[in-house]
Amino acid sequence: MMTCVPCNDDTAVADGAGVTADTTSSGSGSPALGRFTTPATAMMSRRVPPSAGRRGLRQCRDSCVHGVPAALQTAARVLNFCGHAPFCAALSGGYIERALWLYRASFEPGDGGVHQDSPMEMEAEASAADEADGSGDNADAAPAAHANAAEATGRSEPADPAGELRALARSLAPMLEEGKGRVVQLLLLLGAQTLLPEAGAKAQMEAARSACEHGEWPVIRPASFDKGKRDLSCGAEIGLPEILLDDPAAHGTPPLPFLYINECVAVDVVPQWGRNVAACKCSETRKRFCAPSVDSRGCACKVHHQGECGLSCGCIQRPEACANRTLQRGLRKRLKVKPIDGKGWGVIAGESIAKGDFVVEYVGEIVSAAEADRRALACPDAGLYHFAIPAGRSGKSADAAVIDAYTVRNVAAFINFSCAPNLDVRPIAAQSGDPRLRRVGFFATRDISMNEELGYRRDKNAFTAKSRKGSIKCLCGASACMGFV
Repeated sequence: MMTCVPCNDDTAVADGAGVTADTTSSGSGSPALGRFTTPATAMMSRRVPPSAGRRGLRQCRDSCVHGVPAALQTAARVLNFCGHAPFCAALSGGYIERALWLYRASFEPGDGGVHQDSPMEMEAEASAADEADGSGDNADAAPAAHANAAEATGRSEPADPAGELRALARSLAPMLEEGKGRVVQLLLLLGAQTLLPEAGAKAQMEAARSACEHGEWPVIRPASFDKGKRDLSCGAEIGLPEILLDDPAAHGTPPLPFLYINECVAVDVVPQWGRNVAACKCSETRKRFCAPSVDSRGCACKVHHQGECGLSCGCIQRPEACANRTLQRGLRKRLKVKPIDGKGWGVIAGESIAKGDFVVEYVGEIVSAAEADRRALACPDAGLYHFAIPAGRSGKSADAAVIDAYTVRNVAAFINFSCAPNLDVRPIAAQSGDPRLRRVGFFATRDISMNEELGYRRDKNAFTAKSRKGSIKCLCGASACMGFV
């Protein structure tokens, strides 16, 4: 096995793979301005040789698993990463959204963000097998062929995926006691996808949950700062999204396993920066500091329907003082996830919400339409959580991206469809200016009472005869239910 020498090359990774943490793209192509946090300097210093290519985001060279904390050594072996790359630094710092993006970006486009055989690896395996076949003893040479192929490609096929997942879960268990539930979620998610590449998302996540102690997915944990409540987000949200597992209708059964994130993460869609960006020049010396307005003296982002201020705006020096960064500030409303009769899990308001208020953003992995189709084919249930991002003035685009919130999501994925919705879906321009990557926000269409269920219309045209054929039966129970969503 090749011995790793920690990299000190000042050259960034080739093909843009050397992007450091402060520029890692969330779904909007922005550096997580929503939380107004400064990335850990450790991620900024991770450099790998140009020869490492995209893989350098998680592993400086083949077979290297050195430099990782003791608690992550099993994960490093399963996922092929080392402590000299940005992925491990993001993981150790608890930057889950950045870590997920870095891992997905470390693979070639078209791989879906997980390991698939590249032509070089296939050639190495074929070459090793040919050498074994020429030895004259095929029966004895077959294991050697696989061993040689594994050494050549830096990986090996798991003989027992379920056993590997159990070993991974056991190694990560101590991290749960340290309050690092989302780190464990991420590694189990990636582990299941790596060890079971041919399975659909549902089967992968069920395997990951079965590998955990008592079959309990590490997400339903009592909130440390709010006794008696269970934090669905594992501390990721300032506004605590509570899950009511004690509700009699829940029977103590949690929802399907998932990774909680608080901003979108791009997978195989690269943001195109600077397109159609209307940057404002607002500053605190002006009367209106990005205040909502329709006249020419107001914020340019509002006037030109940009939606929210971005990276090129004058207010970027103090984004926390800007009045036009609602989605970027994240969840601020109290929401509760609970079983709803006849619907499964749903979301109710944990406080009164005024008409027009921003409630929550729909968050997940941003994938291309082709990748979304591939995922839905492997797991039909996943299609119910695919949200096509409205693009362009018409709201439609041939190359529109899709938000996949099946295995990677926030609380918005639990909101049910309704024919009498109290939420309105609004596309908000991405900070990159790329119309394919607009953010999707849910806003109250009317005053919403505490403990009232939230709902939105999935397809406004679903009631037509043409749309019914391919639509889903609606269970909203509204008096004016159209029958389909």
